[in-house]
Amino acid sequence: MKLTRLLYRFEKKWLKLSLIFVAFLTCALSCSVYYTTSDFDKNFKQIINSVQKNYSTTKDGFLLIKQRFSSFNADLTQDPFLKGKEKLNNLEKKFGSISTKKNKLISEYKKFKIYSEKKPKISSKDKEWELLKNTKQEIKTLSEEIEKKTNEFIEISKAFQEYVNSSIISKITVLNVKEAKKSLGLIAKQMVTFDAENSKTQATYTSIFTQLQKKYSNSFPDQVNEIEKILIAIDSNSNVIESQETILSASIKKFNELTKNNEQLYSSDPIYAQVGIVQQEIETAVKYIQGIQNDIKILYQEFQKSADSLQNQK
Repeated sequence: MKLTRLLYRFEKKWLKLSLIFVAFLTCALSCSVYYTTSDFDKNFKQIINSVQKNYSTTKDGFLLIKQRFSSFNADLTQDPFLKGKEKLNNLEKKFGSISTKKNKLISEYKKFKIYSEKKPKISSKDKEWELLKNTKQEIKTLSEEIEKKTNEFIEISKAFQEYVNSSIISKITVLNVKEAKKSLGLIAKQMVTFDAENSKTQATYTSIFTQLQKKYSNSFPDQVNEIEKILIAIDSNSNVIESQETILSASIKKFNELTKNNEQLYSSDPIYAQVGIVQQEIETAVKYIQGIQNDIKILYQEFQKSADSLQNQK
């Protein structure tokens, strides 16, 4: 009797365990894990936006480096520019590899958008499950590779700029075109101001001479003739200035044409030599004009002295 009861209890317990096992097995075979598509979309976007932002900053920096090197407009078959070009090409390749990885990252995200369209959730039973797992891994790997390559690019770009500063900039002359044009503008303005003042002064002294001539030409003809010669010399020198100003204006115009696309000009640029010649022409014309202006100033002083002496005659 006791054995029967014992067997009954064992059979009941075994049945209960069997039911639990069957339930577990059924769940394992029929239940599935799922991911929310919107969560992945949000995470992927964050990664891509970060990559895009860093890429944009890197690209802007690279373009500035290229622009600066191009502004030398030098013979790239000779050092230090030949070596500089080789270093720049290496930098460009590194940037190109970043760009390729970035484009591949975006391509992976586009694939995700296509296969996840109209699927708010992706479960382990869906065919897209393996695609999603692959996308997760690809985006993670690509973003890490992009970060690594960007850091390498930064180090190479620093080395390149150090080379430019030590091996190129330190060995060439730089003309600040903007400042040079500003100075030339002031010179042109000064010429206009002098011409206006000189014309006004000449008219005044001519009027004074006319009065002296009427009053003293008969009594003191020699003194009047001397004053007239001074006035003629002033007029002659004024004509010389006008001629030099024409040359100066042409030289300034040529300078502006040669440097119209530059804010700075380097001695490595073939145009630099031409600009140097024009600058010398401008400097020569300015000095010559300034010398004539001083001569005219002295002549006015002589005129005034002679006119005062004539009027003191008795």
